[in-house]
Amino acid sequence: MRSRTLVIGLVLVVLGIYLNYLGTSIVTTLAVSVGNPSTRLEPHKPLLLTVEPNNYTYITRPVSTDTLHALHGSLAATGEVSLYIMNQTEYDVWRSGKTTSVELSVTSATNRNFTLTPDRSGIYYFILDNRGFDKSKSVTLDLSEEVNTVETSLLFDYLPASLVLIGAILVGLGLTKRKKTPKSE
Repeated sequence: MRSRTLVIGLVLVVLGIYLNYLGTSIVTTLAVSVGNPSTRLEPHKPLLLTVEPNNYTYITRPVSTDTLHALHGSLAATGEVSLYIMNQTEYDVWRSGKTTSVELSVTSATNRNFTLTPDRSGIYYFILDNRGFDKSKSVTLDLSEEVNTVETSLLFDYLPASLVLIGAILVGLGLTKRKKTPKSE
């Protein structure tokens, strides 16, 4: 019995040390699989941009589909402008003067809300187009990210340390000598 307790204790200590230093992805995967999935909205600071007459301007934003569920935004301009959202490949084609598809297109708008659900990770271009107009425009672009999250139990934060502690207790019990009780005749 003592040897079995000792072996189980040693296994738990080794497993706890492994999970603590090398197996964090295992613990994270386990925690996420039993966690409570939810989404939260992370607002960004609104951007005030000026688009010159007969020109365009753009901002870029890295997007990861691993965590991002959707990108919500609003556009408020002092006159009509168009908003095109493109990934890197689409932007390169558009920039060369060729026709391309876009992730999202809002044409001739002064106030508009929009939602983008990206299908792949990468750099996205938010292009404000004022070509064809003779006056500059001030544009406020307000973006918020809807991010996927998982609420996990604190149990998983302390799992490796708990395994080491329980294992150490079992090792201690396995190593202690028991008093021999005399057999009754």
